[in-house]
Amino acid sequence: MLYFDRLTSDHFGSIKQQVWSFLHFPLHVVLVLVLQGVSLLIIWRQAVENMNGLETDWLPPLDFIESNFTSYDPATIFGQTMATVNETYSNGTAYADYFNYTCFVNVYNYIPKGVDASKELKTVAQAYLDIQEGMDNYLPDFGNETAAQQLWNGINSMTSATYKTLFDTFSVTVAKRKMKKSDVPDLQVTEHQYYQIFDLILSYTFIAVSLLNCSRYDGFC
Repeated sequence: MLYFDRLTSDHFGSIKQQVWSFLHFPLHVVLVLVLQGVSLLIIWRQAVENMNGLETDWLPPLDFIESNFTSYDPATIFGQTMATVNETYSNGTAYADYFNYTCFVNVYNYIPKGVDASKELKTVAQAYLDIQEGMDNYLPDFGNETAAQQLWNGINSMTSATYKTLFDTFSVTVAKRKMKKSDVPDLQVTEHQYYQIFDLILSYTFIAVSLLNCSRYDGFC
């Protein structure tokens, strides 16, 4: 009653009406929970669509690594970017430019007011340098494990920071993990954290719907 109605007096109705109102209270609470769950699912769905766009754009450069830096589709934006490599425009610069472009065109160019992404933008800027330097040092010498690690650290840092910013724009946050300054975010770990939130929202919504059905069939409405 406090949620749905404006009470004009301390006492209302007969004893039967008061009992009827209290029996409806669980139904009203569950209705609120269901509406909240559905709204969260809508927000999540929009976030997933943006996330799928990011992953689609990240697939060509990751496939390029899987092919041992030998194959890419020249018809894609990634292929067109890599085709511009020359004496002054290195492979690392082209590769980092493409990753940086995908992050901004999908996320950072559309950050709403009230969302502070300054920390993530600094991470992306540093990751750009790591990707650029790591690839330029790794391509001439595939045995350079330091350069390979620098390249992967840059990719993980840039993609993880972009993932976080994407979900921050939808007010979806995960619990902060204790990390050492030397630790580098991992894309798969970041993805798993957000999928856990989705599992929680999904379970919460279906439990609320089940309670709503129980309330209806128990004669509360």
